[in-house]
Formats: sequence, C-alpha cells, structure tokens
Amino acid sequence: GYNVFYGDVANYVQQNPTQFTFTNDRWVDPSNFGIVEHIPAGYVMNTTDFGRGIRLVAGLRAEVTTDNIHNLTFDANNNASPNHFNNSYFDVLPSASLRFNAGHDSYVRLVYARGVSRPEEVSLGQAINWSENGNGSYKYTATLNNPNLKAEVGDDIDVQYDHYFKTFGVFTADYFYKHLGLPIVTQQSLRPNYQPPGGPAGAYLITQAINAGSAWLSGIELQYQQQWSNLPGFLTGLGMNANYSYETSRVSSIQGRSDHPALPYDSPNNFNIGPTYNRGRLSMTMDIQF
Repeated sequence: GYNVFYGDVANYVQQNPTQFTFTNDRWVDPSNFGIVEHIPAGYVMNTTDFGRGIRLVAGLRAEVTTDNIHNLTFDANNNASPNHFNNSYFDVLPSASLRFNAGHDSYVRLVYARGVSRPEEVSLGQAINWSENGNGSYKYTATLNNPNLKAEVGDDIDVQYDHYFKTFGVFTADYFYKHLGLPIVTQQSLRPNYQPPGGPAGAYLITQAINAGSAWLSGIELQYQQQWSNLPGFLTGLGMNANYSYETSRVSSIQGRSDHPALPYDSPNNFNIGPTYNRGRLSMTMDIQF
C-alpha cells in the first residue's frame, strides 16, 4: 500500500485503544551501539630550500585517541543488558619529503611518512551475542566486540618521478613500500572455559577482531594526464587521464596460522583509462576502470 506515517498510526492507536491488545514486550536492535571518539592533535612542520631545486619538507604530528563505548549484551532469550568500555592510545606520526631536479621540468621525490588506520566503529562497539549452537568441540558460539583495538600503523616509503609537459600535463612513475604494524584481522578461537557477559560458562567458539602480526605491501604506480592542445582544429580539446598500479602484499605472524596470506581486498592489477574532451563550453569524459 501507500507509505504509512508513524505519527498518523500513533494518533489512531491513542484514539482507539480498545481495538488493540498491548504487551510489555520490547525488541532491541542487536546492532545498536554508541561511540564517542575524541582525537586532539598537534603538528610542527618545516620547509627548507637548498638551492638547485632541492627542497626538504619535514614534519611531526602527535595524536591522542580516546573512545567511550556503550553497547549491549544479549542472552539466549534475547534479553539485553548495557555495557560501557573505555580505550585510549597515543600516536606519533613523522614525515619527510625530499625533492630535487631531475632534468628539464622533471623532479624526483623521496618520501617517508607514518600514518594510521583506525578500527571500524562496529569492531569496537558491536553488541555481544552468544548462542547454544556448537558441535562436539564446543557448546556455544559468541561474537564479541574489542574495545581495546589500536589503530593500524603504516610506515610508507615512496620514490616518485614527475615530468611536467608544456601543454598542461604530467607523467608520474612511483614505487611504494608500506609496512603495517598491528593490522586488524577477524579471528576465530576455541576457548574451553569462557563465560561472556550475561552468558553461561563453557566451551566457546569466539569470533572477534584483534590486532595481530604484521604485514607489508609494495608496488608501482604509473599516471599520465595531458590535454593535447597542440593538435589542430577541433582536436585541440582532446586529452587523456590514465593510471595503472600493480601491488603485492603479505601478512605474517597471525596467531593460529602458519601461512602468509595477502591483505584482505588486495587486488594486484588496477587501471583507469579516461579520455577527455574540453573545448569552450563543452566538457566530456569517459572512464574505463578495472
């Protein structure tokens, strides 16, 4: 039927209470949680020119992350009880970039930077659920949040070559290497004697996000962007924006695993090809992505 407005329904119920049977049952969405995150930060930066096109940019950023989390624990009858968690951690993030001339309208950059990737909110604050649906090695299963998760830390090294064209454009070739500390993975583990909040003690199969091991990824990236304004006639509006990247990755020291898998969502080959046309009031683009 048509869309029902809650206000109209509520008014009708209040005006015609004898047509309804009321109960005290309440349903609570098990995915509900609340999180307040504060991140005060400060940084210092300095730029130094040494002549002959050599420039050094260096900086340091410091951050303090504090999380206050409220969520729910559900028992086998779907009754909910509230929980409260706190977590905080400190990050120091240095960076430096050295650029120097590499020929006419060409530059080489050497870059080091440290960055963080914070845990997803659902991993910190999701509701705690357990159920009695195990097999011979465990009786219960439980899904837990992990308010003690720390941010994933990445140390990045880039070597980048840029060449700028006279007719508005740039060609870039880049090699990158990233080392990841405390990567966040989802772990399943057997705990023979565990008791979740609001649940019975026993053998559990626990599913939980954790900081584990280390990882690295490396690869190359090529980018070409130019408008071919030196072409004759209406062709002067043609241009191209394209890039290609190749990467490989490896995760190590995951508890309970002896192999070295690639990072989740890692795709070795990616490219974009985007022909463009810009002339006067006309602007057209086409994009092919892989």
